[in-house]
Amino acid sequence: MHRSTRKAVYPHPCFCLPSPALKSLDDLTANADPAIDALRALAAQSPRNALWPVDESLAARSLLALQVSTRAMLGAQVHGTGGISAFDGRLRLLGSGGDAARSLLGVNIALGLRLEAASPPGLLVVADDVLGGMFALNGGALGADHLGHVFWLPPDEMAWCDLEVGHSAFVSWCLTGEWDALYASVQAPAAAAALAQPAPAFDQSWSFAPWLWTAEGQAAADARVVPANEVLGLRLSLMGLGG
Repeated sequence: MHRSTRKAVYPHPCFCLPSPALKSLDDLTANADPAIDALRALAAQSPRNALWPVDESLAARSLLALQVSTRAMLGAQVHGTGGISAFDGRLRLLGSGGDAARSLLGVNIALGLRLEAASPPGLLVVADDVLGGMFALNGGALGADHLGHVFWLPPDEMAWCDLEVGHSAFVSWCLTGEWDALYASVQAPAAAAALAQPAPAFDQSWSFAPWLWTAEGQAAADARVVPANEVLGLRLSLMGLGG
């Protein structure tokens, strides 16, 4: 995944997809080949990655809400981890940790994105970074031609960019890829200064004033650490998404 090849895509008015028959927790977890072992193996390839403990009750609720099997990497992410810190905490994959507000389920609910088992989500935030960028799985909100792709809302732009990979490939890149290469063109001095510092906590992000996607913010910006959901909520609201 490289920034130079991204394609900007804007929100699509249709959020609805046909609803499949609901599956029970046993249906979603009773399989002989869960993806959690592959996920753990990927995370173990770098000391810059860390898996957080999972809250089993929240993990079960998340799996039921998403209606995804533990054979899928997304199922492993929400059912087998409390979240994953990658690249020394600068990139965060959301799971089902003890802090429900920063779980995948909690974040998407807090952002006002519809998460109902009977209706697949049009947009599902699966990860974010400490600069206020976010990664989301497209279920229709970003167009029917890109279903199942992971999209990036960069910290210094206000357009969703198709990374042209599915969720499994995205997780593999997060844990083993060249994160620095993707962010090399985020050249605002304030962003570079923030990334040079130790990463804030899992539930916090840097907030910039002026915003990095403005000409003023590109030139110079003040940075402070704020709740991560506050940053994501503002960005989605400006994009006409969420609640």
